[in-house]
Amino acid sequence: MGAYESQRLSGVLNQLAVILKGSAIGNFSLFFLHLIGHRENGASFTLLLFAVSTGFTLIYRMVLRVILRQLRRNGRNLRAILIVGTDDRARRFGRSLIQHPEFGYMVVGFLAEDLRATGEGDAIGTFADMAEILRERVVDEVAISLPMHSHLGKIVELTRICRDHGIITRVIADSFEPQLKIARIDDLDGSTLLTVTPESQLRAGPLVKLVFDSCAG
Repeated sequence: MGAYESQRLSGVLNQLAVILKGSAIGNFSLFFLHLIGHRENGASFTLLLFAVSTGFTLIYRMVLRVILRQLRRNGRNLRAILIVGTDDRARRFGRSLIQHPEFGYMVVGFLAEDLRATGEGDAIGTFADMAEILRERVVDEVAISLPMHSHLGKIVELTRICRDHGIITRVIADSFEPQLKIARIDDLDGSTLLTVTPESQLRAGPLVKLVFDSCAG
């Protein structure tokens, strides 16, 4: 996630990581230029600049975060979100948005796969009604909560419809099997790779790295 993208759902630590990453890249680039120019005190100047710029950016972003959250609690700066799915996972996500007004979301409603089969009285339509609902209602984002193993094709189809309407799409990661976790999204020569790593490997990763570094050293 970039520093200029919407981060209303991201935590403080995620925002901190984005700021530190951006500041580090810029300042190390400057340090490299100092090395090329053989300028004295390049390292100390770069460290000072890194500390000052990062500090000011952190203060600015945290103050802005507090102000925006308060505005959203007061009903300002809201985004309308449509939730695809009516299972417990989808409803839990919807309740979380309602219980946390500081996120700044207004739930438009839910889309069910089949209204007759589910009998969901609060669903505003079915998956087939997606394009029509996006045309007729104000929707800023769509959150998809469908089982990945049985609805992958439908998820791709619905995401394409959202893209055609210029709407942000979020896929709830809980749709994956419980023992799996999305680690990252990579780009390999134009191909987007969604890397899904078993949680056991994520826990073992730091230990494996420590053992490898010890052996290599």
